[in-house]
Amino acid sequence: MKPLKKELKNLQKKKYYNSLSKRPDRETLYGLYWGKNLTQEEISQMFGVARFTIQKWFKYYKISIKPRAKSCGHNLNTLKNLHLGRTKESQKKSAEARTIYSKEKIIEKIKEFVQNEGRIPSKNEFNENFLYPNHATCRDFFGSWNNAIKAAGYEPNEQWFTSKGSRAQDGHICDSISEIIIDDWLFKNNISHKRMQSYPEGRYTCDFVINGIFVEFFGLADAFSIDPNYLKTMGKKRMLCRKHNISLIELYEKDLRNLKQALGEKLEQVDAKSALSKFVSGQFYKLQAKVFENF
Repeated sequence: MKPLKKELKNLQKKKYYNSLSKRPDRETLYGLYWGKNLTQEEISQMFGVARFTIQKWFKYYKISIKPRAKSCGHNLNTLKNLHLGRTKESQKKSAEARTIYSKEKIIEKIKEFVQNEGRIPSKNEFNENFLYPNHATCRDFFGSWNNAIKAAGYEPNEQWFTSKGSRAQDGHICDSISEIIIDDWLFKNNISHKRMQSYPEGRYTCDFVINGIFVEFFGLADAFSIDPNYLKTMGKKRMLCRKHNISLIELYEKDLRNLKQALGEKLEQVDAKSALSKFVSGQFYKLQAKVFENF
């Protein structure tokens, strides 16, 4: 602050600054901003006014505002951040995010997804991936998301959670499109799994069993109106897993967007915990056997 106050005193001596109106002349402002490369914030501190006032002065004198890179150029940290944002990867992502879509381009993207995934996309999958147009863009061109799917030559999933009897890529029969997404993800990642395995008690079945770990997709738990019986079933399954010491992983609709994190990482954590538990148990039994030998 001291250098700024000293600068202000020099301006007052030279009568470039009117202490009553507080507005310096154009030459002074221009010299500070463009000549000495001070920021608007620094100039506002010098004159004891708000930054908004400096902007009004610039507008009054028609002093042009610097581009962001130039105005921050003397700040090494900010300049470094600007350069970090200019990587090839970030520029490519930015360019793809600004893609100008047409009807033909949207249809091409839908077909590309189907070719890669073996099924039609959901709205969320397009919304979460910058490589594809979001569902609002599809709606603007075709009137609705389903119309865009039809225009690409596919039948839309009118009811996302209820498409019983559909088959996943590995041949497993699933009760919903959501379960197909989970099954296909497991198949593509070479994770061995079983479908519709019975619980130790009752007539309940589990959606997926992976190396003794139960995986349940509670998709209807996110519905606007939840059936009380559905909540009761969820609670019963949790209770049975606790009672029989079964590891349970719960999946919800939001998890379908990132199964690597929601399911893959949890499986690794449960496997690591199980391995540690087996190791501790093994060491305990070995120690117990040695104790009995001494007797």
